[in-house]
Amino acid sequence: MTLAVAFSNANASAETFPLSCPTEIMTQQQINTPPAGWEASVDVSLLSPQQGHSLHSVGFYSGPPAERALLAPDETKGRGKKFISSWTLQPAKEKYWLACNYQQTKLILSKQLPDRPLRCEAHYEGESLVPTNLTCRTPGRQTATRPSRPGKAPRD
Repeated sequence: MTLAVAFSNANASAETFPLSCPTEIMTQQQINTPPAGWEASVDVSLLSPQQGHSLHSVGFYSGPPAERALLAPDETKGRGKKFISSWTLQPAKEKYWLACNYQQTKLILSKQLPDRPLRCEAHYEGESLVPTNLTCRTPGRQTATRPSRPGKAPRD
């Protein structure tokens, strides 16, 4: 699964920074220290010492994911089994991170996001916690307009 993150700057052309969560990671099971009098080995007839773990979910964190400051979405909208969750990330003391979580393991992969205002959206379908699309962008410049009175053109 490839997750694309687009960034733009009012003074520069838009840039795209690709982020990707590997769809699977391989781990290896081993014992740290066998108890006294015991010897550890792997029964390859039951299970390979290497095990694949599929991508389970993604999350945004304030600070490194090891600090466990998972951010809830600011907003979630949708109909039926399709919905979009969004996060507004303003520069802060703690940097923001994207974390990739995998099934049947406590191991995660994470990547620090750029230190600039971001609006991130995750698109989901069905019961899956793996987004079908994940994008981040810098908020566009918005200009304020005055409401016009009936029969009068707006003033600048």
